[in-house]
Amino acid sequence: MKVVFLFAILSVSTYMCYADEEKYTAAWDNINIDEVMNNERLMKQYMDCILDKGPCSPDGKELKKHIPDAVKTKCAKCTDKQKEGAKKVIRHLIEKRPNDWEQLKKKFDPTGEAFDAYKKELNL
Repeated sequence: MKVVFLFAILSVSTYMCYADEEKYTAAWDNINIDEVMNNERLMKQYMDCILDKGPCSPDGKELKKHIPDAVKTKCAKCTDKQKEGAKKVIRHLIEKRPNDWEQLKKKFDPTGEAFDAYKKELNL
């Protein structure tokens, strides 16, 4: 149920949307991202899953499966709601959880190209 939070993470690269592309599921688009970001237990659980440091819930597994594609395609399959959520989550990670942000960058964008572009998009 909290997948939208991490689904937002998978759109950490610049967000471009192609109208003819298949979209990721919008089933979790109405989750309160702020509530998840402010819950240390959930944050740790999802980060551990994504970074291969702990077990994954079914939602975490689904999210983790899509992250490489989202980074590679610049979130082409993300819904508008997921793109907005991604901005919020990325800003939170950069400002309040820089260690997690660096680990995500290292794992999913070793060159830094996609994530650096996104930081520019957020004016950070």
